[in-house]
Amino acid sequence: MMYWQYDVVMAHTNTVHQAPPPAPSRHPSLRLEPIERPPSLLLRLVYKVAGKKLGTVPTGMKVIFPRVPGMLKLTVAMQKFGKKSRLDEDLREFVHMAVSSVNGCTFCMDLGRMMAVTENKSLEKLNAVPDYPTSRMFTARERAAIAYGDEVARNKSPSDETFATLRQHFTDAEIAELTVFIALVHFMNLQQVPLGIGSDGLCAIAQARKR
Repeated sequence: MMYWQYDVVMAHTNTVHQAPPPAPSRHPSLRLEPIERPPSLLLRLVYKVAGKKLGTVPTGMKVIFPRVPGMLKLTVAMQKFGKKSRLDEDLREFVHMAVSSVNGCTFCMDLGRMMAVTENKSLEKLNAVPDYPTSRMFTARERAAIAYGDEVARNKSPSDETFATLRQHFTDAEIAELTVFIALVHFMNLQQVPLGIGSDGLCAIAQARKR
């Protein structure tokens, strides 16, 4: 999910909506203050679209994007890259959840669950990712990918056994792309965690909108 997860924000940027007022802080350890009104008109528009689409403007967006203007262009480029992926979307979701969990990125895990809700997918399997080695909900291919992502997140390199299992289910090109995907998940995780950015409650907002 990570390199396309802001797609819902960047789409329809020709529509202007007023974002709702900010909720009470969910980030007691936040190290940089969110910039509520960025100087860039384009970024203000992105904020408004995010508020409309997600129910709130993500804290990470308000902390990072105004201070690193190039992130907006980079995010769009990663979205385009993600849309061309040869890997199954659900598989990527599971790997994203596993890696984000190891890295302690509660924002990224919340965003992953929110995307599942908005796409009318069950959260049961996504929430079962920690039990992937024994859960019957996952295919052998999915377990191989999750194990690879989990080990890379924990150890930076998988065991020979894990990599051999991966090769039983994926082509070399798919393994290369999966590795890039895992690196991009780390990229997103390590924007949030060091700055104390946690969950924005996006999944709960999405679930409330479904009622």
